[in-house]
Amino acid sequence: MSAPRRRARRPGRSIGAVRGMRQEVRRKDVKTLDRAQLEDLLRKEILRRKDAEKNLVEAWRLASDREDHIRALTNTLEILRANPVKRIGWAIARRTGGSLKRQLRHRANQALLRVFKVGLNDYNHYEPRPMQLPAAYAKTRPPEDPPKISIVTPSYNSANFIAATIHSVLDQEYPNLEYICQDGASKDGTAKIIKSYGDRLHHWASERDSGFTQAINRGFSHATGDILAWLNSDDLMLPGSLAYVARYFAAHPEVDVVYGHRIIIDEWDREIGRWIVPPHSDKAIKYADYIPQETMFWRSSLWEKVGGELDEAFNFAIDWDLILRFQAAGAKFHRLPRFLGAFRAHQAQKSQAAITSVGHGEMDILRERALGYAPDHAEIAKVVRQYKLHHAVLSMRARARSRAGRRKAR
Repeated sequence: MSAPRRRARRPGRSIGAVRGMRQEVRRKDVKTLDRAQLEDLLRKEILRRKDAEKNLVEAWRLASDREDHIRALTNTLEILRANPVKRIGWAIARRTGGSLKRQLRHRANQALLRVFKVGLNDYNHYEPRPMQLPAAYAKTRPPEDPPKISIVTPSYNSANFIAATIHSVLDQEYPNLEYICQDGASKDGTAKIIKSYGDRLHHWASERDSGFTQAINRGFSHATGDILAWLNSDDLMLPGSLAYVARYFAAHPEVDVVYGHRIIIDEWDREIGRWIVPPHSDKAIKYADYIPQETMFWRSSLWEKVGGELDEAFNFAIDWDLILRFQAAGAKFHRLPRFLGAFRAHQAQKSQAAITSVGHGEMDILRERALGYAPDHAEIAKVVRQYKLHHAVLSMRARARSRAGRRKAR
């Protein structure tokens, strides 16, 4: 049986204040007080009463709040005792902060990302295996009037991979190709390898430069194509990509920039992962760069519109800077539903080493420039999470189709 509740005192006359006034009056003969003294005594009593009333009102409010809080806790306790599922959810929300609904939504998203094995920003998805592409890739034919495509390959000490890169471009047998190799005075035999292909190249040179970005700019200074791209000296262009891109540009004059999916390979050209890239998002690209650089092509008219060169102040986020400049110029992007390039992951790779040293600073600069302010980590994660979930679903579908195709081939 619960103890009877004591009622809090309601606002009213202050007993202590009244007693104080009476005691003061008794000390003096009222008849001897003049009018001014009586008024002063009355003002003091009024002030004491107001203070007392304020204190009583506050005490009444606190008592009422405590009673309401006790009732709410009692009801919650009865619910939790009767329902263990809600008890667990309540504990999660209390421990991690925020509402239970928000916590469960976050955990569900994280579980989806784990189940679907999100590969963006990850370069090692599975054990090495031979790279397999549809036979139709190599059979893709260019349009009747193929636009001129200029490809630039910058290099420095890339003797281990440069021959494979050059072959991946020349073996396209695209009828209107300008291929340019710009070496930075390599010391490992790279220039000698490039020279052996000299009669098949539009231009090549091996000379000192200030870095990777300047080498690309020097290469593009010799380009006269309608469509431009650059391919790093350790990456590959997949069969039929130039013809496929040319056909799309010819059929869609309103599109300025295209890109596609990427395959990730190791030092021995073995496949170790795939990036299935979602359709282009003008919002997501302002927060993170998920466009595979080796798959990106753009019109030369757009290139000239944004200045006709890369910003040599950037050492890591070179392509993202260019992409955001394209976007600011009003370019229309389109993601093609095809694997266009292979990105090589290896120990000496520039991207992996640079991201921890200068990459984060450059990315912060670009986000602030694109958005007009510096977003915090939570905002970036929220936007990127939706993009990754889209990628995860597309990857799951692609794996399902691949498994179905292998079963059908048996």
